[in-house]
Amino acid sequence: MLVRAVDEILGTHTQSFQRWREDRHMIPETRFAPSSEGYLAYQVIGEGVRDIVLQPFAVSHLEFMWEVPEAARVLRRFAGLGRVIVFDNRGVGMSERTTLPVSVEQRSDDVVAVMDAAASKRAVLCGSLEGAAVVLVTAARYPDRVESVIAAEAMAAARPDAAHPWGYNAAILEQFATILESGGWGEAVLPRLAAPALADDPRILNTFKRMERQAATPSMVGSLLRSLLDIDIREYLPAIQAPVLVMHDISNPMPDVKGIRWLAEQLPNARFRQIHETGVIPWLPGDSLLGEIEEFLEGTRRASPDDRSVATVLFTDLVGSTEHLVRTGDRGWAATLEAHRTAVRQALARHRGNEIDTAGDGFLAVFALPSDAVRCADEIRSDAATQGLRVRAGMHAGEVVTQPSGVLGVAVHVAARVAARAQPGEVLLTQTVHTLTMGAGLEYETAGEHQLKGIPGTWRLYRLRSKR
Repeated sequence: MLVRAVDEILGTHTQSFQRWREDRHMIPETRFAPSSEGYLAYQVIGEGVRDIVLQPFAVSHLEFMWEVPEAARVLRRFAGLGRVIVFDNRGVGMSERTTLPVSVEQRSDDVVAVMDAAASKRAVLCGSLEGAAVVLVTAARYPDRVESVIAAEAMAAARPDAAHPWGYNAAILEQFATILESGGWGEAVLPRLAAPALADDPRILNTFKRMERQAATPSMVGSLLRSLLDIDIREYLPAIQAPVLVMHDISNPMPDVKGIRWLAEQLPNARFRQIHETGVIPWLPGDSLLGEIEEFLEGTRRASPDDRSVATVLFTDLVGSTEHLVRTGDRGWAATLEAHRTAVRQALARHRGNEIDTAGDGFLAVFALPSDAVRCADEIRSDAATQGLRVRAGMHAGEVVTQPSGVLGVAVHVAARVAARAQPGEVLLTQTVHTLTMGAGLEYETAGEHQLKGIPGTWRLYRLRSKR
């Protein structure tokens, strides 16, 4: 049954994240900080040796972001570096709404207002694009409140001139603003343009549509886009004494790298880094950027909370469970199923397996050693046979990503598809597992070549011979 449900279990991040989200103490409460023009919604995440203020992208929604696994992952990783303070900008999300232009200086005051409300005396400030301008200006205007600055895709001025020939195209920004005000807002237009490949993902596309509708009105978004052209922070640069990490993603075509490099050169204590992110959701930091931030703040890079490792993935499934239920009745089947689960868990413990999930009468487990996985599968099917049950099992070895809620990766899907090919009482494995366990005293016979649903190529499978 677990195999039959694998698409629901593994095909989306949403279910995995929902289980994580049920641990309510990890979802911070939204609070409100008074500012000169109303209230700003903010959250405090975790605790640590430093405070980190995340200046949001132009449009955000504090509580909706926890519905997005990728955003929650980024926040968890930041929380590993310190106490994180995140907020919605004035005019958007859960903060005070307005359609009036908001200057960089006003946004700088808002940063300090949120810090005051969160009892933060001094913090690391992080921002991207127009948010980078905000945190840099804050460092110049409030030097005693800023420990260091992380500025991604930052330019000193938005309008090009003789002294600063880099900037944004005013005509294109106006065109975008008009499109969004004329029905484009709430349709994920900007993500489609920023990352066309990712925009083909219906989950991501629908996520952005919902976020846009909840975070701001079309008129506010139009105002925000037009206000980008008013950014000019050149007068503040000489006053910024805090250490600054200036970063540019070379896959981002919007800002001119020459302008970003020029800004870094004007700062007395700046470090410039270029990265190349791939396959990330627009405006969310990816692993390369997060790694640079970790090295800047701590002198070393931590492992991602999405722990990547090579593992052997095992799926087991009871065959004919419905017939057993009809024959033995509810109570009899419940006792049989409980005995089977106990036997599986004992086998996992003996063979150093890690139970990841169970649904109905099947198990998903991972092993560090493929030979342990094979021997465990053999023991599970033998124990099941003594109870009058038949188990089928499948496994594959490869790279997996371990999250708080489970494991992800192509290797997991392959193992599930192999298990689906197994017959009652059969343990099937890929050629990868076969090769890795050569010399381990295990005996196999070929099970032919197969097409695995949704997995490219032809896969040679092997059948484990039981010695029991």
